[in-house]
Amino acid sequence: ALSTFTGGWRYMFALAAVPALIQLAVIFGTSWLPESPRWLAEHCRVGDAKAVLNKLGQREVDVHLIALNANTRQAMQVWNMFNDTKTRTALGVASLMNFIQQACGINVAVYYAPKILSDLGFDRSHAIALTAGVSVIQIIAGTWLSRRIDTVGRRPMALGGIAGISTALGLLTLSVSPNVYSYFMTAAAAPWVAVFAILLFRVAFSVSLGPVPYIVTSEVFPQRARTVGVSVATACQWIMNALVTFTFLRMRELWSAQGVWLMYLGVSVVALAVVYRVLPETTGVELESL
Repeated sequence: ALSTFTGGWRYMFALAAVPALIQLAVIFGTSWLPESPRWLAEHCRVGDAKAVLNKLGQREVDVHLIALNANTRQAMQVWNMFNDTKTRTALGVASLMNFIQQACGINVAVYYAPKILSDLGFDRSHAIALTAGVSVIQIIAGTWLSRRIDTVGRRPMALGGIAGISTALGLLTLSVSPNVYSYFMTAAAAPWVAVFAILLFRVAFSVSLGPVPYIVTSEVFPQRARTVGVSVATACQWIMNALVTFTFLRMRELWSAQGVWLMYLGVSVVALAVVYRVLPETTGVELESL
């Protein structure tokens, strides 16, 4: 609706500041977001760490062991991570998961969904409304994941979700391939195939490549390498995010929408094989044992 007003884009950007302001109010004005108990223990604030863990319902955690490990393990520098097999492997897994998270093309489906649907025949208002509806369903899927991932496990979630993403990308490719879909459906059905494909893509992402790279990245590193390792892996994610975001429109001009979706489909299929090969299961593994 704001897009119909002169300068409406300014109001849209302003509205995006509201969640950030609410988050700041929660951080600084309430005790809902406590300091990390691990950080507190590592900085010799054992009493504060115990208080936070008690508040979180994790009374069985040995805070003294965390503090002891922090004092006996020297922090690792980024260039030293490649000299140790364990940290080198962890860095490879974490960086790969963050790379794949963006290389599958998720932000294309998020940022350019209205444009994709408009090109398939939906008018602008309907394209935006459908995109908003997909986003609501994605939030519901993410909420479901938060209650299931420790039960199901990281590997099954990742592999199942990537398989769903590959299926969605195949359907998106089909929706822009009239020479193929004309054999078994009408042109009027193609836009709705694309809507379903974007929905499947984002839901599958929400239960796999959305959260799993963050979770695995925080769990896979030994304690002495966790800070540096997480930083490097996260940098890989944001670099790939920028590359995907800024190259989509240009690639679509050069290769057509069909070519772009086929490329992302190929990436996802390869990612499924690679993740099956290299991703360890970290569910239930204590961080101190790594």
